[in-house]
Amino acid sequence: MREPRHRSVRELRRGLLMSPPAVRRRHTDRLEALLLELDPQRTYPFEFLYYRVTGFRPAEQSQQTFRGEEVMPDLLLVLDALSETVPAPVGEARDQVMTVEQVAGRHNVSVRTVRRWRRRGLVARKYVFPDGRVRVGVRREALRKFEQLRGEQLRKSGNFSRMDAEEERQIIERVEQLRREDDLSLTEAAAQVAEHFDRSQESVRQLLKRFSEEHPERELLRGQAGKIGRADRRHIYRGYRQGAPVEELAEQYARSRSSIYRIINQERARDLLDLRVQHVPDEDFRLPEFETEKLGRQWETLLGRLELEQGEQAAAIPQTEEEETALFRAYNYTKYLLAEGRQELNPRRYVSARLLDRLEKLQRRTERIRQALLRAYQPAAEQVARQHAGDSVSLQDLLCRARSGLSQAIDTFDYRSPAPFPSFLKLHLQKRFARLTSAPEGEASGRQ
Repeated sequence: MREPRHRSVRELRRGLLMSPPAVRRRHTDRLEALLLELDPQRTYPFEFLYYRVTGFRPAEQSQQTFRGEEVMPDLLLVLDALSETVPAPVGEARDQVMTVEQVAGRHNVSVRTVRRWRRRGLVARKYVFPDGRVRVGVRREALRKFEQLRGEQLRKSGNFSRMDAEEERQIIERVEQLRREDDLSLTEAAAQVAEHFDRSQESVRQLLKRFSEEHPERELLRGQAGKIGRADRRHIYRGYRQGAPVEELAEQYARSRSSIYRIINQERARDLLDLRVQHVPDEDFRLPEFETEKLGRQWETLLGRLELEQGEQAAAIPQTEEEETALFRAYNYTKYLLAEGRQELNPRRYVSARLLDRLEKLQRRTERIRQALLRAYQPAAEQVARQHAGDSVSLQDLLCRARSGLSQAIDTFDYRSPAPFPSFLKLHLQKRFARLTSAPEGEASGRQ
């Protein structure tokens, strides 16, 4: 099953699918009505979309907004998933329901074309037809709305004919432009052009193949010609991070500014995907109200205090189990958000700068909490190391291993357990040191 691109819509879908069947059916009807009213060019607050589907306001206030054309594909996926769990009998629909095959026949197009229309905004859902089978159905009202929005495309599809010379020329030029200015691969450029000209990707691919054979001098239509290599991409990214103006990088590599920004964002995405993000799983993280009702703001106050008091080791640890839980809860929840957000990244395609900014902010918050925890509990880790110092292992070696063990303990500690972190850390390090100090002489230095 395809996943909605936006995390907030994925969480909405998850909550809707957990509802009882009768409620799910009601949500399906409300979502269908919303999609039929959605204006692709208008901007909608997420709270409005949430309210229209569920009938109540989200527990967590959100400042997110979406253009209709941006959020529609995600909402169509939610409608498909919901209606599949509670397909409505055709007889209960408010107007005539047509099958995909009937829609295709009405417009003289293939079933595959109608499936493409669904991804572009044709509202459809699952129905139980008189023969007892569950199929995708399109209400007459939904088809009429799509015809109003996409009339020109529908006419082109219905009057399908072979590409004429002028259309072929426009497709070739557009592919070359996308490859040159946006640094797209041939496959990516062909996919975008097929969408723009309402042609199948296979038709465009065959055209490019034929044209490339006839015109081998057109470099941009061959394989990966014109692509910037991995080393150069990293050099562009490092230059940008060090303050090099985008205009200079664009001139140096003979690319447009938009192409340079695209490379920078793709490299940012790769760095985020290369991070090791390990968090303690908690089903509560998925609850819409978790951040406001369970996470709270106590952890921020505590974190600020730890950073101010880092030189005063005796006072620089959480003073109560409640403070400790708040800090570890925030640490793991932040890593959960980062892990979830990374699923939306694909460095081989367009990467949203806004998404990257949000994920990098989460990564910085994660590291800030981690550093505070390391500083706060380092004295406790070193104390355990000193207790295990002996002839077989040097104190310096134990102190070094205590720091790495502390880092691992912070990442694996379950803040919901009854044992406080200092007890967990002590036991964790004692096990590591017991294995180390019991090893035969000469082997200790090779073990963790």
